[in-house]
Amino acid sequence: MAMKRDADGGSLPQGPPLAAPAGGLRRAAARAALLLMLAEIALVSWLGSGTRPEFLLPMLWVAAAMFFAAACSAPKGGVPAYVKVSFWCGAFIMLLNAVQIFNPSLEYVVHERYADLRPLAYVSWLPISVRAGFFAGDALRSLAAIAAAFSVFMSAAFIFRHVRAAVLCLAFFALNATAMAAWGIYQLKAGFPVMYDVFFSISDFYGSFFLSNAAGAFINLGLAANLAMVFISSRLPGLWVRIAASAFFLASSALCVFSCYCSGSKGALGLSAALCAVFAGIWAYLLLQALFSARVASASMVLVGIVVCAAAYFAYGAAVSQNPDLKRKIAMSAESRMEIYNAAFETIEENPVCGIGGDCARYYLPQKMKQRDRKNALFVSAERAHSGPLEYLMEFGIAGASAIAIAGFAWLIRFLRKMCGLGPENFIIMAGIILFLFHSCFDLHLHIPSTMMAGAIMAVLAVSPLKRRAG
Repeated sequence: MAMKRDADGGSLPQGPPLAAPAGGLRRAAARAALLLMLAEIALVSWLGSGTRPEFLLPMLWVAAAMFFAAACSAPKGGVPAYVKVSFWCGAFIMLLNAVQIFNPSLEYVVHERYADLRPLAYVSWLPISVRAGFFAGDALRSLAAIAAAFSVFMSAAFIFRHVRAAVLCLAFFALNATAMAAWGIYQLKAGFPVMYDVFFSISDFYGSFFLSNAAGAFINLGLAANLAMVFISSRLPGLWVRIAASAFFLASSALCVFSCYCSGSKGALGLSAALCAVFAGIWAYLLLQALFSARVASASMVLVGIVVCAAAYFAYGAAVSQNPDLKRKIAMSAESRMEIYNAAFETIEENPVCGIGGDCARYYLPQKMKQRDRKNALFVSAERAHSGPLEYLMEFGIAGASAIAIAGFAWLIRFLRKMCGLGPENFIIMAGIILFLFHSCFDLHLHIPSTMMAGAIMAVLAVSPLKRRAG
């Protein structure tokens, strides 16, 4: 190391003058990012699911500050490929959304007893949207929700490089989701239908969510977090600590399942049962692997999976045959969904490349439904496609949907490449994400800010190591 003489003739070491301050600044930024992530988890859990502007904007501000702090804490180089791909895909979607904002082709006009869409002058070869109020939902509001979810995902990718930070956030999310599940049960038993008995709404609130299906999706993500914490708890030092922590998170998991039942969402209850079955299957696999071998464990799990699927198929057939009313309800639900999906595809055909504008399906879809059913036009009020992927295809076209698919593929490749280094907790989180995405194919969870951001956090946790390497 180079030396120089001081005033007294001594020598002083000469190193990079900014090395220590830069390292200290990076550590401070990492701590700030972690604290902001914990704050974001609390907001996502309790602040009205982000469906109102006054709820969404605080989530966006915290997410933006967290992204800045997390980016400052990131070391140079070593950024995973899936993070880079997600960054550019997310940036493209936000750019597309921004262009939509400034090029509306229609204006949503509310009259005394009805509303209609008024044509506007626009640039035909640019992405379009509908001009409406931010409170009512427009392309600007869509950009705010997407930017918040994007910031949360990117920040999580930097923060969760540290195992302690990742486990802390996982445990904090599990606790918040469980508390929200308990609050939903209390709310239901107490008999007040709106959030905290304060905010007025005609919607069917459950917990901090304006729809029981959305609450069920969020609680299922919390269930996955709790079940993952059971695996992590089994590795804690001290027998009684392991037993106490495992029992706590198992009890929290049971509360989440019961809350899904109380919510009345059959989809949420079915997915929670599937998630618990995956949890039991992972434990069975680990036990068989310890007693015999990985090959025997894998073969046994495949056999059990086939038997369970066959049993579920025959049980469903028996239930439908013995209950004609159930069969009729299923047929009616499927028929109504197909009508909505057909109207959505007709809308997509009109603007296939760049879509109709973020969060603007709510304006196009009712018009299309009325055109399809002129006899009952006044009674057709479907504002959502009730399918997250389909609605994103409507709003951002093939271009936006392709960007989302590319980012998702890169994330999946990351998981497959890191499988050998991941623990069982990662697999239960991945199962939770897959079930969440499956559920979103038939509902709105990918458009609700809280579930979008919770899904982003869990997606990064699924591909982040949650246990320290030996040695």
